[in-house]
Amino acid sequence: MAATQFEPIGPFEIPFDKGTRRIEKEHIQSFFENKDIQKKIDLLNTRGCYIFALRAGKGFTPWYVGQAKKSFKQEIFAIHKKDIYNSVLANKMGTPMMFLIGTSKKNQFLEKEIKDLESFLIFWARKANKGLKNQQNNKDTWGIAGVYNSDIGKPSTALKNLKGLLNLEGKIK
Repeated sequence: MAATQFEPIGPFEIPFDKGTRRIEKEHIQSFFENKDIQKKIDLLNTRGCYIFALRAGKGFTPWYVGQAKKSFKQEIFAIHKKDIYNSVLANKMGTPMMFLIGTSKKNQFLEKEIKDLESFLIFWARKANKGLKNQQNNKDTWGIAGVYNSDIGKPSTALKNLKGLLNLEGKIK
């Protein structure tokens, strides 16, 4: 069986009130009326994961990773998620952005793949921003000395061999 292929699209700027630094209902409606998003509406009606981020300067900072089990359109701006976005906007400078990672696959058994994708994205988003707002899968409870979630001095021969075996040289720490 072929692996499920997820396609990233975006990022898309999320309209917001620059005075109050809040995303309101009218901003969400405007988001979905965006011509670039309209071109990808089929993807919006499928499932996958998404990342709420802020753009400041030339870079992006991830703040929340979520999964859409029904559809992006139904879930990315659910009330409790919008509250998370607004709490970030109230305390951080930048322009709110949405990255979508979805699939056109209509398989009803995508839940495991979506959950695995979300865990993967949270892992990497947490590497980019220790302040990530996700509660689930957002704690480092283990590490491998010199490979992941650790600081060590001179690497041992065993560590060098493991990194070579797994092709990890320079990838994570």
